[in-house]
Amino acid sequence: MNSSSWKSFLASLTLATAVAFSLGDGLFVRSAYAQEEEEVALSQEEGQEEEAAWEEESADQKEGDEESEEETEGAPLEVKGPSPDAKGAPATPYMHGATDGKAIPLNLASFTSPEVLQSHVADQEVLPSLGVGTGAIFCLSQEEVMLEKSLLTPEEINDCRGQVLRFHVWLKGEEVAQEGNLWAEAPALRLELVDNNGNVVAIADSLFKTRGTFPWHNYYMDMDIPRNVFLSSSAVAEVKKDQLLDVLGLATETTVRQAGLYLTLFSRGTGKAYFGGLSYEKITRKEQALSPEALDDATATFSPNPPYDELPMLLYYGLDTRLPWRFLDGNESFGSLRTVAGLEAYLQMALKDWFHIQKGVAMLPYLYVTANTLKLSPGFEEGWLETLRGKLEAAQNPETGLWHVEGKPNLLASAALARGCFSPQGIHHNDAVPPKTPWNSMAPDGELKQGVQIIRSLLQERVAGAAWNSFAFQSPELKKHFGENRTELLPTAAAVLLLAKARDTLPMEEKAYEEAEEAIQAAYAYAVENFVLREGNLYLWKESNTQAQPALSPVGMMQLLNAARTLEHRVNDLLPRPVVSCRRRRSAGLGKADVVWANPEKGLVAVRLYAAPADFNPAMLSEKHLIGVVERPRATPKNQDPLMLAYRLAEGARKYWGVTLADLEAEYLEEKFSTLASYVGGTKNLTAGTAGEKPVTMNVSSPLAFGYAEEEAETIPIKVYAVGVASNGEITPCIPLDADDEE
Repeated sequence: MNSSSWKSFLASLTLATAVAFSLGDGLFVRSAYAQEEEEVALSQEEGQEEEAAWEEESADQKEGDEESEEETEGAPLEVKGPSPDAKGAPATPYMHGATDGKAIPLNLASFTSPEVLQSHVADQEVLPSLGVGTGAIFCLSQEEVMLEKSLLTPEEINDCRGQVLRFHVWLKGEEVAQEGNLWAEAPALRLELVDNNGNVVAIADSLFKTRGTFPWHNYYMDMDIPRNVFLSSSAVAEVKKDQLLDVLGLATETTVRQAGLYLTLFSRGTGKAYFGGLSYEKITRKEQALSPEALDDATATFSPNPPYDELPMLLYYGLDTRLPWRFLDGNESFGSLRTVAGLEAYLQMALKDWFHIQKGVAMLPYLYVTANTLKLSPGFEEGWLETLRGKLEAAQNPETGLWHVEGKPNLLASAALARGCFSPQGIHHNDAVPPKTPWNSMAPDGELKQGVQIIRSLLQERVAGAAWNSFAFQSPELKKHFGENRTELLPTAAAVLLLAKARDTLPMEEKAYEEAEEAIQAAYAYAVENFVLREGNLYLWKESNTQAQPALSPVGMMQLLNAARTLEHRVNDLLPRPVVSCRRRRSAGLGKADVVWANPEKGLVAVRLYAAPADFNPAMLSEKHLIGVVERPRATPKNQDPLMLAYRLAEGARKYWGVTLADLEAEYLEEKFSTLASYVGGTKNLTAGTAGEKPVTMNVSSPLAFGYAEEEAETIPIKVYAVGVASNGEITPCIPLDADDEE
């Protein structure tokens, strides 16, 4: 493969990393009903303990109705599943049923040169009469075409500031990319908004991926026009020609363009892809949201082109449990996945494609468990799960412990398989019981194998001794060409996940166990220093150490923090004890504590304050007893309390990307934050302050908050404790704070 081909491949790889890796962490939507039933299935596997608790809760809600208790005791929740005759949206030539009937047509021939038209226009092709689009039809094969003129004038773009533009395009394929990679080589589009200085200030990439042979189909992609952009029709600047390579931070060819909105057409795979019928319209935010009514009847998915899309795209836009999962019986692109023969045929193709592995193969155990539990399909052929396990274990390379694609270990694909297929339980943490996750495994004993090989392979590919990038396991020449010191969050998060999963399969005395622990801690410290950034008042993260803007996708950081043991209660007796003064006072039954950490000790980044009844064992203090944190003033992220930093990052993800810890599968962090100061009403009562002479006032729990009756509350003393915190999350032994009480 020549240098130009490598650039194209790696650009696609990085773009896919930023967007496609988020599937299963946000875009793969599980309905509330499905999640509830998974919990029921889990409780049945674990025994009757959970079911008894459910029965007890039901009895309490019935206020002691003995007859109802007798009727419900031991009765499992019946799952009927959707009706086999349930109907969804009928087949349509439009993506999600969104037509271009109100759109304004744009002729592709108007935005490029005569030379491009001569080499790419397919005069023999005719657009479907359904669409509003007219004009030239382009035919591409193993190439890309960047249109030289802006689709809209600067004045038209200025009128759309703060709004959403939806662009429709009709596509047709003839044996497109059938032997290539689905994400990188299927027909695609990219929109780039260029400002007066030649900077690309907004990008939109098409998220539909249909290949093979398929008839004309109308797809759409949405472009958000920033509110703060103002374009001038006279501005001309040199800009990057290949913005895909800008994602890699690489120098590329430049061209002169006016400020405007530019379109690039991609068809890197073999065969022929036809583009035509381009049009656009303004839409509202409400129209931008995917309607539940777009659920396709034939496949029960929200896929862009359900009859022809492959499994990853059938899952990409989310699933629903209102209809039977008919996609499991196949479509024009693949056969039935419920049969052993169909599964084997799919795996023979999919295990060669990193996108299929990440977004198709890795989801198979989840599909199997959920479909069976919720009765979303007639069932799977006997031996199906065993066949899947055998094929995946056989595909794991015995020398590296990883799964290979095109002859080389693939970091992201291996992490996806480890998480989705070899995780009967969550990552082990010393202060929590790992949750059972049978939907992410092919058997109760189906943990990841070859742990030592995985750890050793990953450690050899580290950059700066702590992180990873997209060039892991590539040739030394290629790494040097694209920047040996470049690091990226998503490969680093994937490596940390693999290290944690591999470590959990080894005995603690194994040397590789210790090596994995040290590598995870180093990766955490590196990520905090190199990937975290402030955007106004929000704590966010970026994709690489060479960028300065928030990541396109929220995936990566919270998964890395979730796998690390930084937030575990790990006492280090060698840390200096913090000198903290505390003065207590009472107000309306809820005490106050004025805390001063005047001179922060070297080696400590914060002091945590806890409150609990005097007879409570301080060794058992946890986040639910936490009443406040005092940190160093103006501390950078690496010098903040790791617990508070993680909480700030979670809040940033919620506000900036609109995702929660549950969306990002950070179950350990979710549990940590759910119990923060629970005895005093939740995180809103947790006080964060800074060190210095000025006291930080914190609420101290009333005895009533710990379950004591009101008549005995006056006799129950509440004690306040402090621990010092290091940047790596280690804490000092618990220090009781003696304080004078004021009335």
